[in-house]
Amino acid sequence: MALIDDILAQLSTAATNATTHKTSTQTKTGQATAATDSPPACLEGLTKLDEARAEAELAHDEAGKAKQLLSVLSLGTLIPPPTPAQLTTATTSRDTAIQAAVDADAAIAAAEPIVVAAHDACILSKLIGPIIDCVTQGITTANDATANVADPLGGAAAHLDQIVQRMIDAAAAANPSPAGSCNEGVQLLADAVALIDQKTADAKLDKLQSCLDELAVAAPGNALLGQGQTAITNANTIVSQATALINGAGAKIRQAWRKRIACATPVVGISVHVTDESEDDIGSGVKVAAVNFPLSALIPAELPAIPTP
Repeated sequence: MALIDDILAQLSTAATNATTHKTSTQTKTGQATAATDSPPACLEGLTKLDEARAEAELAHDEAGKAKQLLSVLSLGTLIPPPTPAQLTTATTSRDTAIQAAVDADAAIAAAEPIVVAAHDACILSKLIGPIIDCVTQGITTANDATANVADPLGGAAAHLDQIVQRMIDAAAAANPSPAGSCNEGVQLLADAVALIDQKTADAKLDKLQSCLDELAVAAPGNALLGQGQTAITNANTIVSQATALINGAGAKIRQAWRKRIACATPVVGISVHVTDESEDDIGSGVKVAAVNFPLSALIPAELPAIPTP
């Protein structure tokens, strides 16, 4: 009888221990799924999952002991044999231990994909971190170079095409003088062309596109992909609009060039003395016409009129 009581006590202990290890397994799997992995190792979650697996193994050990103890109790060689009530108690302890091991396995199975996914994401973030930094910086660079351009004329910063339009307006309004080699207006146009070239280079759109291509391979669903492409599109649109302004034959651009030519055209005074055959200086009624040929036909609007007596 003492032997049976001892077996029953060991069965009860195995069931209790298996339940304790199951609970510990569930606690550690919860810690594993809640863990925040950090580069470079990204092992916080996996470490807790390994601890949970160790607890689950201990639960299985206790379940194995319970199976063996029940087998001994059921041999039929014990004298006196266990009572039906004792067998029921022993079976319940064995089943409790087995169920605890099963529950521990279930906790591991549920947590493992979550923990592994978090680990992989952490490793991936370490690998694509420089790419993400490149895209983020590239977006800022593209925007700054085309949408936040300092005004060389002293106005507020604005889009590149708006700044170029201001420079064209200033070129048309300028009054060139020989002291400035008559270049005051057209120099502003040249400065506008140089500004477009400089800001196009500063935008570094090729580099941004390269980083986006790498990000598309490493993380196809990353939100920065759309943001980066939008930045490239916007920058290209602004540069194209600015280029069209300066390359066009708008009235203000023509005006700047006409003023330059007018400024650079020499002024010569002409005196006309009209006589007839008698050389008596009787020339009343004679009309004299003078034109700025050939410039008068090309750019009459910007040349000063020739005074007549």
